Amino acid sequence: MPKEFRGFLYELRRKYGRTEQCVHQNSCVSTVAESFGYNFTIGLGASVALTLAQNVSALFSNPSIIREKLFSKSILRIPTFYGLMPLIFHTVRCTLNRLPLSSHKYNNIVAGTASGLAMLAFPNVSIAMYVLWKAFELIFRELVKQGIVRPMPYGDLFLYTVSTAYVLWQIVIEPQAIRKGYLKFLLGLTGNRMSLLNRDLYEHFGYQSRLLFPYRPTLDTKYVTMNPMLYQPISPP
Repeated sequence: MPKEFRGFLYELRRKYGRTEQCVHQNSCVSTVAESFGYNFTIGLGASVALTLAQNVSALFSNPSIIREKLFSKSILRIPTFYGLMPLIFHTVRCTLNRLPLSSHKYNNIVAGTASGLAMLAFPNVSIAMYVLWKAFELIFRELVKQGIVRPMPYGDLFLYTVSTAYVLWQIVIEPQAIRKGYLKFLLGLTGNRMSLLNRDLYEHFGYQSRLLFPYRPTLDTKYVTMNPMLYQPISPP
């Protein structure tokens, strides 16, 4: 580490103060700056690694594409998001800690909520849903810890069962409502058989079940319990 930078870092850590409620070791300014720089560096490394992994074939065939992607603005989206989260969190929390009669617990809640603004740099539904459900889990665990609610026996298994059933219902009745990446994963998991269902049977429910998979099986009337003419169009003579 260069001597000048080491001196600047030392001054940043010691020159500026911190409140009694702050749990970090160094100054508030240092914590904000260092957490942003650390996370930004990790995010940039991850973004570069993902870009190279997604374009392995172009490394030898067309290296200029890799260079363009590595120096594009889009590669900064992940590190900016990852760096802004602690920057916003520590900035808001340290500011609230300086207010009189402030509550450490509620300061953390407000700061954590505000740090969600970092997603403006990298909007992602998967990350947002994960954070949302993780927040629900933490809130529930805290309520159980305080004795406000009682834990449900085998509640995790029940939640997993309901969630799995709902996803399977969606891919059968309304597959277009599932995200493309997850739909592709489910189709691969079932050997593409979920696209071979007779969705003519569900059309009258109004979900446009055949929108993505218009497959229509040829049925032998000797082996069916429902007359196909009730839901399939009559072929012209």
